[in-house]
Amino acid sequence: MHTKLGAGLLHRHDTLQDGTVMFHEVQSPESDICIPKALLSVDMDKIAPNSWFLNRNGLFQTFEYDASGEATQIDAAFASDLAKFLKAHSLEKRISVIANPADREDFIEFTHPSGHGTVSVPLRLISDQEIEASEPVITGWSFNVNEHGVAECKGNNVCAPMTSGNHKVFRDSKPYTEHVVNVMPPLNTAGKKS
Repeated sequence: MHTKLGAGLLHRHDTLQDGTVMFHEVQSPESDICIPKALLSVDMDKIAPNSWFLNRNGLFQTFEYDASGEATQIDAAFASDLAKFLKAHSLEKRISVIANPADREDFIEFTHPSGHGTVSVPLRLISDQEIEASEPVITGWSFNVNEHGVAECKGNNVCAPMTSGNHKVFRDSKPYTEHVVNVMPPLNTAGKKS
């Protein structure tokens, strides 16, 4: 599963209104925009889960989506083992599951110009001075297998709370379950189909 999934720091950039979801759209190879969208405006044939958290019922629940239309199938045994591990180490409110970004370069995330959502761009496009001034936080990790057959973990996504006050990260906002719209089945259920 490590080739399909990565780990993320469970956080929010915006408080969602009822009936909205965080939705990723790749604008170009150089940018990924994630903004709140009304569920009614999303093409349900093209929606796919992008990020999951472990909910109060012990199931992985989607909290961000993308327009790829390609749902990641997650093995039920893996989901069960991961849920047990997160609970045993009190990480269920800190760690999320994300699509594995190992096949793409490192990205940095900034607040969307609207003030709602984020814009991710390749880290190589940002100057060292801007990165140092922003006090970036690694929020995503990818996994790959090295030449010796050992799975390695690497920081891959970075959030940048800019000095201008942009890019708020909500860690102690309302519980995720209050604003999540149940569009996709929990991973444990989806995994049993495969």
